[in-house]
This record gives sequence, C-alpha cells and structure tokens, in this order.
Amino acid sequence: MIKILNLKNILTIVFLSVNAFVFSQNSTAKNYKEYIELRISYGFKKNKITTDISINTGESFPNSLRGIIENGETNDFVRVLKYNGLVLIMRNEVDVINYLSSIGWELKYVNKITVLTKEYSQYIFAVKE
Repeated sequence: MIKILNLKNILTIVFLSVNAFVFSQNSTAKNYKEYIELRISYGFKKNKITTDISINTGESFPNSLRGIIENGETNDFVRVLKYNGLVLIMRNEVDVINYLSSIGWELKYVNKITVLTKEYSQYIFAVKE
C-alpha cells in the first residue's frame, strides 16, 4: 500500500536534504583566516636591474607573521626573524614565495598594479584555518 506523504514528512525530507547539501559544501570549501601581500617593482641603476620588495601583513587584524617577517630598511629585501634567533634575508620574490609556501601559505592571486606612475607585481597569499 502506498502511503501519501503528509506535509510533516515532506518538510523533514527537504530539511535533511538541505542540511546534507550545506554540510557537503562547508566540508569541501577552503576557509582562509589570514592574508599577506608581497609587492615587487623593478628598476634600473648603474647598468643593473634593481628589485624593490615589500611585504604587507596588514594593520587592523592579527596576523601570525607580524613581527616575524618584515621589510628591510631600503625595500631591497625582506627579513625573517626565525625562532632560533637566525635571520633570513630574501632579496627576490622567488625566495619569498618559496619561504611562504614552505610554512603553509598558498598563493591565491597575482596582479599587475600601478600606484601613481610606478608598476608593481602584487602577490596575495592566504593561510588556511
């Protein structure tokens, strides 16, 4: 005998279906909690290509790399203060990208931007929760 579904049974099935869908979406989504920006520009001085490199951990929200990774005084390097007291100096974007990748940061976005008349390569990294 076929039972006719009443409104309560229909709502229960819909509720369970929606919850299963939402749960599957949340479990496969990547949740990021921190971002960092690496900005690079190039110049030419005395027959040599120069690199201006800077890292931005933001100001208003906590960032686990603040105080660990910082810009050099003349923007020609990024300094990492390691837990064992050693200082790591990186003078190009490949070294910084490799370092951030090695500690769990993922490159999310690359863009060319212009600020006033200067062009930069902008790299945005994120770390998962």
